[in-house]
Amino acid sequence: MNVNRRWLLLFLGMLLYSHSAIAGGGAWNRDEDGYYVKIGLASLTAEEEYGMDGERRLLFTDTSLFRNGEFGMTDISLYGELGITDWLTGVASTQYKVAVREALYRPTGRDTTASASGLGDLWLGTRVRLLPRDKPYAASVTLSLKLPTGSPVQEIPLGSGIIDYEASAAVGSSFPVYGDIRGYAQLSGGYRLRNSASNELNYLAEVGINLSEILMVQVVMDGIHSTADFDSDPVEPANALGKRAFVADQSFNRWNVGVIYGATETMDINFGYSWNGSGRNTLASGGIAIGVAWKK
Repeated sequence: MNVNRRWLLLFLGMLLYSHSAIAGGGAWNRDEDGYYVKIGLASLTAEEEYGMDGERRLLFTDTSLFRNGEFGMTDISLYGELGITDWLTGVASTQYKVAVREALYRPTGRDTTASASGLGDLWLGTRVRLLPRDKPYAASVTLSLKLPTGSPVQEIPLGSGIIDYEASAAVGSSFPVYGDIRGYAQLSGGYRLRNSASNELNYLAEVGINLSEILMVQVVMDGIHSTADFDSDPVEPANALGKRAFVADQSFNRWNVGVIYGATETMDINFGYSWNGSGRNTLASGGIAIGVAWKK
């Protein structure tokens, strides 16, 4: 595969998976006419990558042309849930992204920069509640569609230019911890059908504990497992649209530690730090995020 093409694929993968869109969804549905709307700001950086073999290394070590590579991205994310009925919730998410790649071009000894900004892909989904609300457990199924609103033709592509589909299931429950302190946990898994790329399995495990009425801590482990064969020399994916679309095959495992502060009964403020713990053909990124959510 052409080196420049491969790096576009690698960077695109970071853009696509900087946030879980609707992957894994959630175990709980909104009440009818209830809503949850969150605006977030995240900053991610990477100076290393996980290669095809899963080993961590500096960026651009597979080429003699570039050194001292760095990649950074800032995005403004918008995520929303709307209770259509008591058992059906609509879900949507997208981001506005600013991405920058810097590296030393060895033949000239000069630093080079590539950048892009614009709207990312739009995910739309519906979450169906499977159990009555009076049960001690919650369960749901989410069906999602990715609309390719992110541009695939910028210097760093902001989207694949291709529609994808996803189905996922989730289960969860709340539980007492100590005294008035309670917690919750949920597990989810899904399967993503990707046009012009290998399909993917996604997974999520999440635990949260209310330290007080207004303060909660969360730990989330999620990831993507691609069905691609990384152990063989990968073939550049075919472009099903006949356009300059880029599609990346990547696997990763990601961790996130966060705090939610309940500013009011209807507004939360979120802080979080996330990092990729392992992966294949993906960036070893880490970053911080802050968000404000309104709910009913």
